[in-house]
Amino acid sequence: MKRKTIFHLLLLLPMLVSFCFAQSKIQGKISDAKDQQKLSNATVMLLSAKDSILLDFTRSDENGNFSLNTPVQSEAVLIVSYPKYGDYYTEILPNQDYSALKVGLTSTAQLLQEVIVTGRIPITIKGDTTEYDAGSFKVEKMLKLKIY
Repeated sequence: MKRKTIFHLLLLLPMLVSFCFAQSKIQGKISDAKDQQKLSNATVMLLSAKDSILLDFTRSDENGNFSLNTPVQSEAVLIVSYPKYGDYYTEILPNQDYSALKVGLTSTAQLLQEVIVTGRIPITIKGDTTEYDAGSFKVEKMLKLKIY
């Protein structure tokens, strides 16, 4: 009787160990946000949210698909990067389902299309004359003293 019990416990031991250290999968697809083109070889990193230690990483396949193991006990940050595209960051919480993530990356050319710089020129030199724009300088208010 004792041998059967020990035998059954030894058979169940690997399942118990795998259950205690169970990991869920983070799976998804990476594509261009604008034209839905699949992005292959994109870098996918999973960092610990507490101390930024790299937990796991992979690259997307030719169809833009990726798969990572995620620890169940701690929060993490998923970072996806691809050349000439802006980085994608998302928080990964324990006991959540991340089996069908859709990551849309935006081109850096589209992120920064136009910049308008406005400003005033504080000092202008014309020949032997120097002109100052008083509105360009910060000046403290002066105290008015009354003299009796």
